[in-house]
Amino acid sequence: MPWDDLNLEAKFREAVNRFKWDKVAELCDETVKRIRSEQLPMSERLAKQLLTLLRRKRQFGSMTHLAENLLRSGLTSLPVQRQYAQALIDQGLFTPAERLLEAVVTQAAEQTFDKTCRAAVAKKMRKEMPALEALLKTFR
Repeated sequence: MPWDDLNLEAKFREAVNRFKWDKVAELCDETVKRIRSEQLPMSERLAKQLLTLLRRKRQFGSMTHLAENLLRSGLTSLPVQRQYAQALIDQGLFTPAERLLEAVVTQAAEQTFDKTCRAAVAKKMRKEMPALEALLKTFR
């Protein structure tokens, strides 16, 4: 199960809301060390929250540093990848952002296709279920 830390979130919130950029950078460094030392990735909820806090205060360098390490730890959710790409764009790093977004679009399309296929199969199964049940009764 991914790790979550409400205390860490509160520390980030306080530092960014008080414009203590040295403290924000220090918290990012400490968080990256923890990400690297933990066997499990950070929870997606906490990752999105920390990245959002940093983005709202335009801390794109810290955002990039944190997101890069979240991705390397195995937390590759689409929101984290999108936030990472946005931080790169906001720093003028267009080429890596473009490549990342191309991968995100491909991954999102595949996931949508998979969900669509699963939904279609489930719908077909529900539709065919009475016929399947009748067929099974003949073998009992």
